[in-house]
Amino acid sequence: IDFDPRADEATIALAWVDLFEGDDPKLRFRPHDPAGWIQMDRDLTDAAGVLENDGWTSVFVRGALRQATFFRVGTALPAVRGHTLRYVQGKQLWSTDVPKAPIAVPQTLATPVGAGADIAVAVGVAVNLTTAVLGYIRDAGLPVDHLLTILPAQGADDQAVASAGQAVTYAQKIRDLVREDLERHPDTKRIHLFLAGPGGLALLLGHRWNRTRPTIVYEHLGPGHGYTPAFSANA
Repeated sequence: IDFDPRADEATIALAWVDLFEGDDPKLRFRPHDPAGWIQMDRDLTDAAGVLENDGWTSVFVRGALRQATFFRVGTALPAVRGHTLRYVQGKQLWSTDVPKAPIAVPQTLATPVGAGADIAVAVGVAVNLTTAVLGYIRDAGLPVDHLLTILPAQGADDQAVASAGQAVTYAQKIRDLVREDLERHPDTKRIHLFLAGPGGLALLLGHRWNRTRPTIVYEHLGPGHGYTPAFSANA
């Protein structure tokens, strides 16, 4: 959503700013044309292929990204294919291979919807998304059976993830809670994923998002403006 002043130093640089609506990076939520998501997805897939073909397995991710894009980058370079990802979150270097640090078991809340065979997952680390996501699901007519909300044990807090080790643990526990829900609902066709938290956590979650279901990840359009589907990922 913004220009990187050091893009020329990167092994691969993807330039997407001109695809987005808005002159202010903080207000660049989606492309001018919905086909922009397809172009970005294709660019990520191609970039991951180049890195793998050239033998790179350790990747430092840099750039101003939103939640859905962070998640998609993680799924493009997943743990199951031997990749290690690094990203500077705030002033800390978060890496997918740091030792896990203990956290309390996250809370889960299942809200019935009863409109289909999919599930929706709201990962509300920084803010509880339940009300906003339920409203969007109903307004958009998504074929969702229920919404699974996952929150930190102490409740949503923008400082809930204190370190890289905690972020790795959160990513694994969130994925495992989704897998447990899928075990209880084996006929689930797809996952509709909504995220609110550190971008680095979305990256780590995508990196570990295997053995789940095909997933549509949504981007938030700003307060009061709902969501839009951004990327699809196989799992």
